[in-house]
Amino acid sequence: MAEWRATLPVKLASALRDRADGSASAPVRTSSALLLASAHAHGRGLWSPLYLHGDGERIARGLSRFREGAWLEADADSSLRIVSDGTAAWSALSAPIDDDGAAVRPFALIDGGRWSVAGASARIAGLSQRSANGGVRSLQVAGGASGLTELCDAGVPIIASWADFTIDDASGRFVGRVQLGAWRGRPLAVGTRVSGNAFSVIAHAQRSREQVWQGDVYGPAALLTDRVTVDGP
Repeated sequence: MAEWRATLPVKLASALRDRADGSASAPVRTSSALLLASAHAHGRGLWSPLYLHGDGERIARGLSRFREGAWLEADADSSLRIVSDGTAAWSALSAPIDDDGAAVRPFALIDGGRWSVAGASARIAGLSQRSANGGVRSLQVAGGASGLTELCDAGVPIIASWADFTIDDASGRFVGRVQLGAWRGRPLAVGTRVSGNAFSVIAHAQRSREQVWQGDVYGPAALLTDRVTVDGP
């Protein structure tokens, strides 16, 4: 618990101390939440569907939402930019070349809230008349305009980690049950349910300007979204 207290925002750390002291968990039913990177990007988290839908082979077979120039979702945030960077230092997905021997290079998977460049191996590039880039690898998500402290003051449940989390990469639908979280200075009950659609959250969320590495994703330390359902005892 000491490690969490040292790294999480003050309000969440305070609520976790309350849990340790035996304080009652906060009941919650709302459509908004602040997802810390340890939640929104854990095991790729909400970003996982982008790996599937940005894959050139699936696009060539008509099994992807990717349409060059199309909005990720209607009225998506025009400042949203997500770059696949297979050259990033210390990333497990980085490599100089892909399995077909093509150079791995960064490319904007999403730019201005719209699908931009698809991942493509040398083989897929030859079939689809795209440039080879090594496919979708580590994602670098642009930060936003709001500071983490400001987002933590939004008065919504703060989600730090999941007891369990499942996501359907094809549709983007996800369901998570909270392990660590807080609301109004009190801990969230373990098992509080959070559900929604990853594409909708990513397209419309307020992103913190602070960025952190979480697994294969370098992105906002927190996402503030009103596109989820939070339901707990």
